[in-house]
Amino acid sequence: MGCVPAAGIPESSHSSVCTFTASSNDDLVKCVQDFWAQEVIPSPKGGGLSKMERECEEHFLNTHSRDPTGRSVVCLPFISTPTGCEESRKLAGYMLERMQRRFSRDPRFAQLYADFLREYQTLSHMERISTEEAKSAYHLPHHGVLREASSTTKLRVVFNGSQKSSSGATLNDKLHTGPKLQQDLIDVLLRWRRHAYVFTSDIEKMYRQILVHPEDRKWQCILGSETPERSPESFQLCTVTYGPASAPYHAL
Repeated sequence: MGCVPAAGIPESSHSSVCTFTASSNDDLVKCVQDFWAQEVIPSPKGGGLSKMERECEEHFLNTHSRDPTGRSVVCLPFISTPTGCEESRKLAGYMLERMQRRFSRDPRFAQLYADFLREYQTLSHMERISTEEAKSAYHLPHHGVLREASSTTKLRVVFNGSQKSSSGATLNDKLHTGPKLQQDLIDVLLRWRRHAYVFTSDIEKMYRQILVHPEDRKWQCILGSETPERSPESFQLCTVTYGPASAPYHAL
């Protein structure tokens, strides 16, 4: 903004003409727009459930139950029956050999892994199956991820339901994933703003609190061996397992 004396008027009268200059700052405008956009509550997505999601819901409603102790029992929601059980065992064996080589280089990692599998078995979350049963079982490769920064679980064992066979198919290709059941984060945060205090909690071993029906456990087996010198043995996982595509849906 600038002011100059008006033409033809004595300076003693203090009259002046003012001019203004306006400019647009695109970065500032976008910053303000983004700030207000955070406060906009998104409209719910319409359309309802897809055909596949409805099939998964109907399967769950028709097959889930509770055992005599009150624990939930679920069946795996297959789109079609998996194949390649024999090949899955070979692929799982290759992964176990790779893990054992790592065990020999890292004794601490080997001990954490052994402790994890021992706890899994002690809690009856997995059980040994016979050689004959293992022939018709689908085996999941597994590997460990060390999380040094974690204050609780240093080792996370990953069961891979997306391992491809020679045909290119995976176990997860045969499973429904189910509809999205968790709330959007923005909905949770907006609800928190209504209260002076909020509490959060964690369910220990959340997935593993839910049993998988005994007839479906053959589709989630693993190979394990206490030492590299011992022949691998097959175990079936008795609870909902992180790795298969349906696990998050079942847990929620």
